Amino acid sequence: MPEPITQTISILVLDDHALFRESVARLLATEPGFQVVAHCGSIDEAIKTLKQMRVDIVLLAFLAATTQHNH
Repeated sequence: MPEPITQTISILVLDDHALFRESVARLLATEPGFQVVAHCGSIDEAIKTLKQMRVDIVLLAFLAATTQHNH
């Protein structure tokens, strides 16, 4: 039997579609051990957020990452 999750994994969701970000956050909220701590609609917003907080995972849409300027 798998051991229960004892640590929460923090997630930043990055996508240019608000409905998608919100849907992913709601879906992850149903899973134990995951917590969406930030939603960002652009790479610039995500970079600002990541400078202020530490997250375990950045979940991003590929097109959001490729349609904006590179950092």
